[in-house]
Amino acid sequence: MNIRESILKHGIENCLFLVPMRPLHNFMGITYSNSTDAEFIVPSRITEHRYKLSDNYKITLCSIYKEYGEESFYLCDLESLIERGTVEFFIKQS
Repeated sequence: MNIRESILKHGIENCLFLVPMRPLHNFMGITYSNSTDAEFIVPSRITEHRYKLSDNYKITLCSIYKEYGEESFYLCDLESLIERGTVEFFIKQS
């Protein structure tokens, strides 16, 4: 599976991922996640504020819930996570 080609074919706005993430904590203006917190599967969308999909390098998935942050993946690592079932990838059908 080539995730980049699939995303480009269907459009970034039509892609949704279910990604395991830990909730964010905020203490005195510092936001962090804690590795001892349980991971939850949260719906996430692609954001290109840091990495552009066209660069074919990394991809950032941002949770649609503000209580969770975002995760960046190398494209090949994300493909492996999808193949193993750790991350689920969905395309909006018209």
